[in-house]
Amino acid sequence: MPISREQFEKGLDNTAQRILKFLTEHPDSAYEPSEIVEAIDEGKLPSENSLWRGMALLSLTWQNHSILEELVKKGLVDKKIIKGGSWYCIHRD
Repeated sequence: MPISREQFEKGLDNTAQRILKFLTEHPDSAYEPSEIVEAIDEGKLPSENSLWRGMALLSLTWQNHSILEELVKKGLVDKKIIKGGSWYCIHRD
């Protein structure tokens, strides 16, 4: 399946593209990694209040951590540590 020229030039996989889309749609908020995962992977997670949901959320958060860090390195996403937690938002020029 083809990807857009912009996605190619930025070197983004589909998950990174979904993260950027979500953060772009919510430019006035910052999110913890687990909140981003819930927003972009809701269809992949088991139903609410399930032990399996918690385990899946933890696994997806761990997998997407490196993607978030790469987006920060590329200057597309901003990160701050607040009260010991990592928070991410779309980068503004």
